[in-house]
Amino acid sequence: MIMDRTELELKSLLVYHKEGLLSIEFSIEVQNEPLAVESRQAPDGSIRNDVFKVDLATGAYSDLPVTEGRGWLSFEPKTTSACQVYDPTTSGYIDTYGTPYQGSSLSIPTERESTLIEVRDQLGSIIPRDYYRIDYEKGRIRWPSATTPSGALGNTPTEVDYCFHSVSILEAFPTDGNVPNLPVIAIYPVKGMDQGFQMGPGIKSKRRYVIDVFASSEQEKRRLLNKLQRVLINKHAPVIDFNRTGMPLEQWGAVNEDFIQDVEFKGNTYQSYLTLNPGNGQNLYFVNIEMLYSTSPRQNVSDSVRHSGRIEFMTITYTDRDPSLVGKFSGLNEPAGGFDSLIKEGYSE
Repeated sequence: MIMDRTELELKSLLVYHKEGLLSIEFSIEVQNEPLAVESRQAPDGSIRNDVFKVDLATGAYSDLPVTEGRGWLSFEPKTTSACQVYDPTTSGYIDTYGTPYQGSSLSIPTERESTLIEVRDQLGSIIPRDYYRIDYEKGRIRWPSATTPSGALGNTPTEVDYCFHSVSILEAFPTDGNVPNLPVIAIYPVKGMDQGFQMGPGIKSKRRYVIDVFASSEQEKRRLLNKLQRVLINKHAPVIDFNRTGMPLEQWGAVNEDFIQDVEFKGNTYQSYLTLNPGNGQNLYFVNIEMLYSTSPRQNVSDSVRHSGRIEFMTITYTDRDPSLVGKFSGLNEPAGGFDSLIKEGYSE
């Protein structure tokens, strides 16, 4: 299903907050967690024992790491500039000046996780990463993978080190009786306004968003609110074209190999996700940011909303050309990564 602009912007905000802030400020490292076989029935009726999972009965955090909106970290937390992308040839970050991404925000990490998860066998030896696949959403190790050497099958995944998101992030207000373990934040739009921009076909899109924060204490709530406000003031986020890349993780929680792509430009190779192209609102700018330190009375409320707050803000993005002309405008050649699939499928609809 093709995502429209509203959906692309919301999904981009979710990834921006989860991977650009929460993975750095609100993640927990766990070591030496025991793995146990999770038996399951194959379509032919046979029992398969190729999935290993942290035993919830013995795990330090029980099922918290894999509750809704959390999961294991699947990106290396980014501490560099929002104008830099990962260069696989140097294993470092390079500036985007002079590349197709010049002028855009790359505040979401562009380097996939490679150091945060370590699986060891029954002898305590580290199992090579390409021998298994990781389900980052459910915290599972799929063993073996298609690349596991036959001689390695005598190994048994026994322990795992990993990092997980300690804050659950949702794209809608949680329903009564179905609130994940605290803390939780929910991000969703509440109002949209499109208006003409400059002479001609340009469009200025404005949306009002809410971030609801549900914490387990007043101190935790204030820390979350302050950190969330910090990544909004004088900042902007990229609008990812999920129509071309897909989401960061596959449906079953494995890395989506198409999300981060190699981009060749002037003899250099770097890795990045694909944003909407310049001229079609590739950046979301944050304005009119307001923070409410309390949104519920202290008495007669459930524990899930007792310590709650809210941030309200506006996003602005600009389209400076007629969407129907993308690919034809001034005879432009197709840029790296292709023209926006959103437009190809009929943005004006």
